[in-house]
Amino acid sequence: MYLAALGLGLTGLFVQRVREPALRGIEALVDASAEGWLARVDEGEALLSDGRYLEAAVFLEDLDARFPARTNIHALDKDRERILAALGQANEALGRKGRALDAYRRAVAFDPRNVENHYALAVAAIRLGEEDEAARHLDLLLDIYPPHQRGVRERIALDTERGDFPAVRRAFERYVQSFRVEAIEITIGEHTAEAMVPVDGEPHVLRFGLPPVGQGPSVLEVVRSEGVDLAEVRWVGRVRAGVDGRDSGVAEPASANRFELPEPAPAELFITASAAIPLDADTWRRVETAYRNLLASEELERWAPRLEIGEGAQ
Repeated sequence: MYLAALGLGLTGLFVQRVREPALRGIEALVDASAEGWLARVDEGEALLSDGRYLEAAVFLEDLDARFPARTNIHALDKDRERILAALGQANEALGRKGRALDAYRRAVAFDPRNVENHYALAVAAIRLGEEDEAARHLDLLLDIYPPHQRGVRERIALDTERGDFPAVRRAFERYVQSFRVEAIEITIGEHTAEAMVPVDGEPHVLRFGLPPVGQGPSVLEVVRSEGVDLAEVRWVGRVRAGVDGRDSGVAEPASANRFELPEPAPAELFITASAAIPLDADTWRRVETAYRNLLASEELERWAPRLEIGEGAQ
């Protein structure tokens, strides 16, 4: 019995020693296969970028036939979406309308929650004269993510071409009322904190509690996106023995994102910040036209101060 147990133990040890290198070998093969797969996807996209559309289409169709996109369940599936997107572009450049739209539609079916799949299909459908399909997928995109600026731009452009000014108004107001945020990060010494600023064009006061940071003057550093404006940084001092109330004041800016704080370091900061709603200039002109035709220009005036009109949609 002991011999049998010893034999089993040795067998188990042998199997374990053999199995672990074998599993590592299999993992290496999988990794190598994945790298080879990604290299081929890159190669297909390079053919497309070089304008070799027929070669790209043939190459990508072969990749698609070998590894067709069916379900969104694996890390490499995103690269299958890349194949479908490139295949759509190649076929569109070759004038193959049906094949191009089929590739874009398959990408949407593959991952219907990916707004970029809906967007790619919608703009291709507009270029290829399928406006009803484009409108349907722009609506689906904006249902998933209402702040999608490029999507609302295309939806408003499409409705303007159709002369559907009430639809332009609905799309614009849904967009400007949609919820999104921009991050703002502050650093004092070794301490960092983050808060979110609603993107609505309105000023918001952000409160930060500060730990003691040692002796000497403190420097506040602010990291923010280009869309966030700082109106004021106000500080409130710490409670001190024998002193009624707490000192307070406005921090002096040393630069756009650097502020000098008093000594000792304050207990709290109140940062007044705002983030304007981005909109490209062409869309704004279309919106103005729609409101003018609807005799509602005065209503539009309340939104104008809250917008940041730029050259292109993000």
